[in-house]
Amino acid sequence: MVSACKMLGVNYVATPSVNEAITLMRSRTFDLVVLDHELNGVTGLSMLAYLGGRVPAATDIIVCSSRVEAAEMRAYERLSVREVLRKPVTLDQLAFAMRKTLSI
Repeated sequence: MVSACKMLGVNYVATPSVNEAITLMRSRTFDLVVLDHELNGVTGLSMLAYLGGRVPAATDIIVCSSRVEAAEMRAYERLSVREVLRKPVTLDQLAFAMRKTLSI
């Protein structure tokens, strides 16, 4: 992800843990959040559910996953996740999804 951000000239914040990501998302606004469906025992769905309405509607979300069940896809759609990318995700795929999402 860092490489895609650098390639696109996008400012980014990378976090080493789910807790740090949640803290940042509560205290700052972001145009785009890229997260993994499986985050050290926490799913992207549970992280977004935990944050509830605290993620501004203007924040676009891209999820990366090696597997997402149909029910999870529907849940991501209800949460207005813009894109779910299947792993392995190439740099070009991620950059394309980021460009499309951010309209750059």
